[in-house]
Amino acid sequence: MWIVFPVLPLPVLALLAWPALAQTPEEPPLHAGSAPSRYEVRRAGEDAYAFTVRNLRYETFGAFDGERSSPRLLTVVTDTTVRTDSEGTEGRVSVTLDDLSGPQPRHLATFEDPGSEGTRFGDRHFVTVQYGCCAAPNLFRLRFLPTGAPLYRATGPVPTGTSAFLEAPNARAALRRWAAFDAGLEPPAPGTLGILAYGGDGGPVQRLRLRLEGVTEEAFDEAFLGLAHGGTLAWVQPGQEPGSGRPSWPVQIWVLNGGRPAAAIGGFALRLSDGDGRPVAEIPVLADRLVPEGATLAPGYALLPEPLTAP
Repeated sequence: MWIVFPVLPLPVLALLAWPALAQTPEEPPLHAGSAPSRYEVRRAGEDAYAFTVRNLRYETFGAFDGERSSPRLLTVVTDTTVRTDSEGTEGRVSVTLDDLSGPQPRHLATFEDPGSEGTRFGDRHFVTVQYGCCAAPNLFRLRFLPTGAPLYRATGPVPTGTSAFLEAPNARAALRRWAAFDAGLEPPAPGTLGILAYGGDGGPVQRLRLRLEGVTEEAFDEAFLGLAHGGTLAWVQPGQEPGSGRPSWPVQIWVLNGGRPAAAIGGFALRLSDGDGRPVAEIPVLADRLVPEGATLAPGYALLPEPLTAP
């Protein structure tokens, strides 16, 4: 005897299974939140308008400490104002970092910088950009994200300005360094093209003033604009192509006898080039410091020690 069972269509089977699925309780979230963004449009004269925008965004990511990853919440608030009768954007970027590994969010850092955009690089760095108006250069401010400490201000191209990043993963302990060039000095100093800074996650450890002398005013302005808008920095290692890296992807420099202290690190150089790719200065790195006395400089250029100040 054959027993025939009816074959039900898939939608009917799904409906029959739905009560069983619906009975499974959903685990409540560990953390949740929301906040509004807003905009305003106002008249700013007879034929002009002013646009004010507040954008709020959340970013969640894992912060790795070498053994495990912990959840983090980044809250970024960007306030900008633009007018139809003028160029440029006025703005500020406010950032808050919280640890979400416990039952309640734990505040880690808060900071605020002028600018109209902000970008997180990995779990260690945050860059705010203030776009220049007319011939003024862009200004970039880099922060050490876990503490909010300022690291550098730089001019140059996006995304991080004229800058370079390196890591010596086999040093004692793993060493991270950056270099940045800032041509946005206010007020401008005669003969000075900008400040070259070198440092790590704790802030700058060295600053050098780049000067150009013995040239016409036109030649000085051309050199300034080339460095301010298109300058590049790169690490130069023997037998390898120069590289700049990024905050979340630095150039790796493997140190011989990796157990030795970080202060013994050297044997490579930092190269600063103008917007056309022409080298302006190549500075050796010895004992974890730039050595301006040993630099190779283009004609007319000079590097002078500069006191350490806040970025």
